[in-house]
Amino acid sequence: MIPLRFFLPMLIVTLAAHLDGQVGGNQAGSKADWACVEEMRVPLYDGLIWVARASGQLHASIAIGPDAAGTLIEIHSESPRGLVETLKTALHDARFSSRCAGQTLEVTFIYRFEGAPNANPHNEVRFKTGNTFEIVARPPLPIPPQP
Repeated sequence: MIPLRFFLPMLIVTLAAHLDGQVGGNQAGSKADWACVEEMRVPLYDGLIWVARASGQLHASIAIGPDAAGTLIEIHSESPRGLVETLKTALHDARFSSRCAGQTLEVTFIYRFEGAPNANPHNEVRFKTGNTFEIVARPPLPIPPQP
C-alpha cells in the first residue's frame, strides 16, 4: 500500500487549480495560472532536508516550453542548497499544458518547522493565496552527542 503522503502534493496542486478558478489560455510571454499545471510534485520534508533542518522561502519561476515541460527554472532563495536542489529537481519533473507554452508560472514555497521534535516529520502542505505552498513539519529529534 502506498502512503498518502506520496499523493498529497499532487492532490493539492489539482485542488489549487480548481480553486483558483482561472481558465488559462493567456497570451505567450504572460504569467501562467494554475490551469496550466497538469502535474507538479511539492517536495515534502524527508531525508536530508529534514535532518538538516532546512527551512526558508523559495521563489520559483518556471518558463513553460512547447513540449509541456519547464524549459527554464529559476529559484531565488537564501535557503540551504539542499532544499533549493530538492525543489528544482521536483519542478523539472512537472508537466504543463502545451497551450501554455511561452508563459511563466511563479510559485512560492515556504518550508518551516512547527511543534515538538519527533521521529517523523508529519508533513502538512497548505496552499495559500499568491501561488504559495507552505510545507510545515515537526523538527527531527536532536542527534545525541557522539563520545
